[in-house]
Amino acid sequence: MIYIACEDMDFLWKEHEVVMFEEMWVRGVPITEMAKIFRRSTDEVFLLALDRARAGAIQKRRGGIFGADGQHDNIRRARRTG
Repeated sequence: MIYIACEDMDFLWKEHEVVMFEEMWVRGVPITEMAKIFRRSTDEVFLLALDRARAGAIQKRRGGIFGADGQHDNIRRARRTG
């Protein structure tokens, strides 16, 4: 028996989507928001982040995978206290 991991996931990204992802990463957009924008699962966006980090195309950022620009920080704080 052979098992194929994540067979249901879409690993293909168009070049302009990768550029958009990298720009949003720098701006601190959380991957959950990116998933909505790209109409993909959070897991697929996470795997793109992993790929781009391994390639050296993105760097560590404040807030990590969840992002950290002011607008998104406020959303996270409200969810924790609400």
